[in-house]
Amino acid sequence: MATGAVSEMAMVNSVGDTIKAGGGRRVALMFCLSLSHGDILEFLDAKQDRSKLNNANISVVFDDDPEQLFEAVRNDEDWTLSHQGRQVGSVKARTLWDRIVTNALVNGEPGMLNAYLANRLSNIWYAEKLTSTNPCGEIWLSPYDCCCLGSLVLPRFVVGGSMDWARMQDVVEVGVRFLDDVLTVNTYPLPEIQAKCGQLRRIGLGVTGLHHMLLELGLKYNSPEGLEFVDGLMRKIKNWSYETSSNIAEVKGSFPLFDADKFLRSGFTKTFKPSLREKIRKSGIRNCALNTIAPTGTISMVCDTSSGIEPIFAAAYERRFRNGDELAMEVVVDPMFARFVTQKRDAQHFVGAHDLSIRDHLEMQRTCQRHVDNAVSKTINVPSGTMIETLSELYMEFLPELKGLTVYPDGSRENQPLTPLPILRAMQLVQDTQDTQIKSTSSDPCRSGSCDL
Repeated sequence: MATGAVSEMAMVNSVGDTIKAGGGRRVALMFCLSLSHGDILEFLDAKQDRSKLNNANISVVFDDDPEQLFEAVRNDEDWTLSHQGRQVGSVKARTLWDRIVTNALVNGEPGMLNAYLANRLSNIWYAEKLTSTNPCGEIWLSPYDCCCLGSLVLPRFVVGGSMDWARMQDVVEVGVRFLDDVLTVNTYPLPEIQAKCGQLRRIGLGVTGLHHMLLELGLKYNSPEGLEFVDGLMRKIKNWSYETSSNIAEVKGSFPLFDADKFLRSGFTKTFKPSLREKIRKSGIRNCALNTIAPTGTISMVCDTSSGIEPIFAAAYERRFRNGDELAMEVVVDPMFARFVTQKRDAQHFVGAHDLSIRDHLEMQRTCQRHVDNAVSKTINVPSGTMIETLSELYMEFLPELKGLTVYPDGSRENQPLTPLPILRAMQLVQDTQDTQIKSTSSDPCRSGSCDL
């Protein structure tokens, strides 16, 4: 007799206690279950015990339009639970929904994955069904597909207070070609993965340092002007990426499962300008998908910039991290804040993650998702004391337009990795430093971007 989905997950999770990636980094897994699965209530509570499934993120998958559940909640209707097309039970829609929201407020899980939107917008809707994401949710995948990711370091394109668009276009073109070449030369662990990557040639060119870029430009993260600028930025990256992939296809050929008529009927490609659609129809396209936004946690630290599209956490904060088997702590001063203070520049437009409303976070994710064919990884910071009704309403408003949604309630985890410090304390830390070189996170000698090997 099968013991159910959650016990299967526990078995896989236990393997992660033994195997560590890269000789020390813990295993990262994504466990997800359909909203209509018979074990969904057990699954939702699986991580309320912090000792269980601790090598995985867990998410609820909306296979159908989320509005169906929301309508059932509003009408106090039953929600059908099924397995392999057979009804196995039912639960009150409101009971199910309240459990999702309540548990997310307790410890940030489950997240939510909008498979309905991901497949409706998928460029390969005619060939492959997208079933889940990688552990951080930035790229939807069909079975055996892989992540081939890279990031533009956005602040490096700010020159004299404005964007160097020509340089960015050049780097986008190089980035697309580079990631496509990675798929060719890579050594794959399984033949099924190699075959799938060859059929689809999915890549994910993304961004990091978005908030630092906005700060350099004098734009506030949650301002209308800031969102408008980001909307235009992501549109440019999308267009340049697809134009480059089409150019590569002229020389190397399109990805094998490409069908021009069907590809151009996808929900995402319908947003393209007519000239780009015509170019793809004529020349083909090398990659089934091209852009994503990953968390870039470690990458952003190496590059001394803010991570992904996240706001800076704070002008200064305490960071707890694993040093071998020990938990260590250090004080981090945001490097751009330090530079603004030492140069006596106006820093009034600096806001941290906790200075923003939940809506501010969601608006930035929605703005970026419009122009990203894969998905967007974004942490939605939730202040402590947020009411269930408040989060529920925001979920219902934004989830239909997002491919995934994850919240982080402040203070919800023991040994919370980041704790903000007051702005005056941050300024004092800068002023107390003998020179102007603020060490942002560690003593890593490679932080400048180059190092002796």
